[in-house]
Order: sequence, then structure tokens, then C-alpha cells
Amino acid sequence: MVAVTPEFMEILTFGMILFLSLIISDVSRRLGQSEVIGLVLFGIIIGPYMLHLLEPTPFLKILGELGLLLMLFIAGLETNVKEVIKMGMTPVFLAIGGVIFNIIIIMIFIVMLTNNVLLAFFLASAASATSVGITMKVFSDHGKGSSKEAKLIIIAAIVDDIIALFLLILSSEMLVEQQLTLERFFELLWSLTGYFLTMIGLSVIVSTYLMRTILKLKARGAILMFALSFAIISSYFAVEVGLSPLVGAFIAGVILSETAARDEVIKNISPIAIVTIPIFFVIIGMQIDVTVLYKALFIGLVYSVLAIIGKVLGGIMTGELEKPKMSTRKSLLLGFGMVPRGEVGLIFAGIGITMGILDEYWYSALIVMVLVTTFITPLILKKLMIDEEEEGGNNE
Repeated sequence: MVAVTPEFMEILTFGMILFLSLIISDVSRRLGQSEVIGLVLFGIIIGPYMLHLLEPTPFLKILGELGLLLMLFIAGLETNVKEVIKMGMTPVFLAIGGVIFNIIIIMIFIVMLTNNVLLAFFLASAASATSVGITMKVFSDHGKGSSKEAKLIIIAAIVDDIIALFLLILSSEMLVEQQLTLERFFELLWSLTGYFLTMIGLSVIVSTYLMRTILKLKARGAILMFALSFAIISSYFAVEVGLSPLVGAFIAGVILSETAARDEVIKNISPIAIVTIPIFFVIIGMQIDVTVLYKALFIGLVYSVLAIIGKVLGGIMTGELEKPKMSTRKSLLLGFGMVPRGEVGLIFAGIGITMGILDEYWYSALIVMVLVTTFITPLILKKLMIDEEEEGGNNE
């Protein structure tokens, strides 16, 4: 009799999660809710902190990470570079505005509570980064994945990611070592500059020479194999300079969007994304330790409200600076699109507790903030989109 190997059990687990995710996504839609909420809740319930049915194994994490990378890769493929250039400084305003308002509001609140400026800076920094994957899933569910607002949010999230990286290094090194050297600061700045200059040069090579060669290859699935490997390798180099792999995946998509193979790449890569993206949201749920929430529930909720207000103010400021001025609903859509912290917040929380920067109380507060921003964003974005569609229909 053939024994069931551990490797096959991992594959079976993936199949079961995928099947249950299908049911949960369908039920969520029928109830008028976002699939993201259903999938994250599912992950919390079956995860190690509630029913203990499943743990986020390395294999599942790999699948989830791949799904998230492909979601941003496809967003890059659907990006029109000329339209992005026309956006000018708008996404930069959106990113910087949200970060500045967050830092000011949250630091004031936490300093008043703890009288600890460095702790306040770390917690404010943790609330600065955006988990664009959650927002993009909601936009895609409503057929707005390639809308101007979605592109603005993605570009702003990349700027956000760079700012958050600096803030994380600044806050963690100041808290742990009580100092930050200029050498370390400029070392990071040079790495980031070198990465983006390299990607710009690579875009010329890929679009002008390499893709022509790939299109001539006789190997079955040549374009898909090249595109997927290109996205992953680009993500790796982003990580090497300290950025999120999502930045690399998105930029890889933007580079290929300027080639003749763009539509074929989207067509071939989408089925892989469909079966891996749900795993990412289930994994987020599995990683949320709901057993610690009671320790700082009230402070965590206040922290969440301030974190939301900071991003929304950034969206309103961006709408006011845009020419012509955006409608209030579009400004709110941008602001709330930057609200979710998701896996980015969990990374900050993990670093904070591991390095001894956070105690269990503030770790719990940070987890509450991640949870609230993850669940509230799909609900509000959906309402804003429905109202916008109804308003557009009435105007017709």
C-alpha cells in the first residue's frame, strides 16, 4: 500500500483551503460583503489561535506570497505608464500626506499616555505603511482594478513602502541602539536609488531586445515562464535593497506592460493568481493572535481610529491639491484605500516584539489596529464605490 507522504498532505491541505475559500468567497458575495473579510475571518477561525485546525506552514506561506506578488504584478501589467506620468505628484501627496498626519496624530496620543517619544515614533511608523493587497482585491472585485484611483493608490503605496522602510529603521535602531549613524542612513538611500535606476535601465533592455527574443522561442509557455520568473527575480532584488517584494513585482509588471506580450501575459498569469490570492488572505487570518486582543482592546481601538483618520486626511488633502479638485467621495476613496495595514502591520508587530521594542500590551494594541483596518476598509470602500456607481447612473 502506498503511504501518503507529508508533501502530498501539504498539497491536500492547499486543495481543501482552496475549496473552502471558494465557498466562503461565494457566501460573502451573496451576503453583500467583501471576499477579503470572509477569507481573513476563515483564517482566524481555523488558525492556531482559535480552533487549531491548521497552521501557516512554509508551503502555504509560499503560495500566499506568490498570490500577493501576482496580484501586484498584474496591477503593474494593467498600468499605463503615460497615465501614471500624467498623475504627476498626486500619488506622492497621497503617500506623504497620510504618513505625516499619522505620525503627528498618533505620536501626540501615545506620548500623552506613555511619555515615551521613541515608543510613540515606532508605533506611529507602524501605522504609516499600507497593505495595498487588501485594497486592490476590493477594487478588482468591483471591476475597478485598472481605474485611475486604483493606480494612484498603488503608486502611493510604493512611496509609502519606501517611507515606512526608513521609519522602521530609524525607530528600531533608535530604540535598540539609542543611535542612528549617517553612514547607515546613506547606505540605505544609495541602495534604493541604485535599485530604481537599475529597473529603469532594465525596462529599456526588456522592452527593446529581450522580449523580441522570448516571442520567437518555440518552447511551450515561454512567455508565461519568462514573465513569472521576471516578476519573482525583480521582487527578490527589491527585498535585497530593503523594499517590499511587492514593489519589485509591480515594477516588473509595469516594464512588461510596455511590450507586445502584455495581453498574453495577463491572460496566462491570471489563473495562477486566482488559485493563490485567496491563500494569502487566509494566511493573514491565521497569523492574527486574537487571544491577546483583550489586553489592550480599548487603546487598540483608539489607535485604530487615529490610524484611519491619518490616512483619510491624506486622501482629503490630495483631493484638495488636485487640479481640478476631486469630489469628496473620490478623496475619501483614496484615503480609505490607504487605510489597511494587513501583513505590513504584522511585520512591524513581529519586529517590535522580537527586538523587545514592544511589550505585550502595545503588541496587542498594534494587532488590534491591524485587525480593525483590515476589516473596516473593504466595507467602506464597497459603500463608496456603490454610491459612486449609483450617482453616475442617476446623472445619466
